[in-house]
Amino acid sequence: MFRPLQWLARVPALVVPVTMPLRLRPLRRLPIAFGWLAKRPRPDVEQDWIDRFFANPGARRDAVTFLAAIDKSFTRELARELESFAKPALVAFATDDKVFPPANGERLARAMPDARFERIEDSYAFAPVDRPRRVAELIEGFVRESQPVGAH
Repeated sequence: MFRPLQWLARVPALVVPVTMPLRLRPLRRLPIAFGWLAKRPRPDVEQDWIDRFFANPGARRDAVTFLAAIDKSFTRELARELESFAKPALVAFATDDKVFPPANGERLARAMPDARFERIEDSYAFAPVDRPRRVAELIEGFVRESQPVGAH
């Protein structure tokens, strides 16, 4: 799904013209925009993201740099290193996600020796937007349970 954005990042001068249609609210709900990332439209949040992107050259530069640097070799290298990650980890995935399947999260959690997998019901990839309270509950519970005995 992100491959077209990676190609776009190779020609930074095209980023603004190609993304300009996202200023139109109805187009933001398309799968190629935020449609498959957030289950519940949040026009205020989406507007803020769009405004910041177009108003801040640094934000655009960072987005282009990030997209241009995506490489499966980094992901594969990190996956090999997860076995030795010896700290508690919370892996929370949205059950209805159309971009990042929950099976990927389950596999990620299995790769780490001390990971816990949690599902976030009724959400897409942007679970903190769709279900902020549920995400906060999971983080709070994880932090509380991960504290060593006697720690404050």
